[in-house]
Amino acid sequence: MAPAYRSFTQDRLTVEYTDQDSGFVQATHQDLLESVRFLSDFFELKEAFPPIRTILVPDRLEFDRCVKEILRIGIDVLSNPWVVAAPQRTDLVVLSPLAWDPGTWCYSPETYGRLLLHEATHIFEEYLSPNVEAAPMWWSEGLGAYLSNQWTEDKDRLRVMEGIQNKTISTLADMEAARKLSDAATKLCFVWGWTLVMFIDQRHGKRMIGRIVRECADGDVFRVLGMSRESLEKEWKEWLPSLYNAFPPFPRPIRGRS
Repeated sequence: MAPAYRSFTQDRLTVEYTDQDSGFVQATHQDLLESVRFLSDFFELKEAFPPIRTILVPDRLEFDRCVKEILRIGIDVLSNPWVVAAPQRTDLVVLSPLAWDPGTWCYSPETYGRLLLHEATHIFEEYLSPNVEAAPMWWSEGLGAYLSNQWTEDKDRLRVMEGIQNKTISTLADMEAARKLSDAATKLCFVWGWTLVMFIDQRHGKRMIGRIVRECADGDVFRVLGMSRESLEKEWKEWLPSLYNAFPPFPRPIRGRS
């Protein structure tokens, strides 16, 4: 049986929560409000973004139920300890930080804020895209990690720095093999995807990122860029050492939040 939820609505954002998570309600609302404002500006939206509903669930069992019954997503690929949030359309299910696996996630207000911005990026991408299901996973997850500044977190950037140093850089073919959230190819999308989006931003600018989101109906990011797949991969790999040389400091983040 579903737990009893309370509801808080303000600024077109609704947070549903149980009593145990009442202490996270204001932070959830504020982080999502900042995310909507940032993403609306980044993607140059002329209209107000539709209302977003967030369900802050108390445990993994309830997370799986909401993902299956509310989002209509198969839970067989989402019930992993490192998956603590799932968006669909303008609904977002978030596992309470009190239920996070400590071996996978370490809660801090900054980490929580980046997580919510990452998920809000997926919501915006689905809203703006002509066919978000066709988007490559490296693109969607890279976009979320880059715009949310998750790439600045030690575990994410250090894997990349080690890969550059050890010459164990992933290939687009490896990342494009991703089919479900539990496979090894998907993990490569999370590790390397943000570097590809950062490269595209630095070479082509944020409006190109917006064009890819709005125009990529067939998943062919390279066509929108006006580059071949081989050219993008070659130029990206030639650029990666500059990322390593900039550590620290890092290339400019899009969002100034720490």
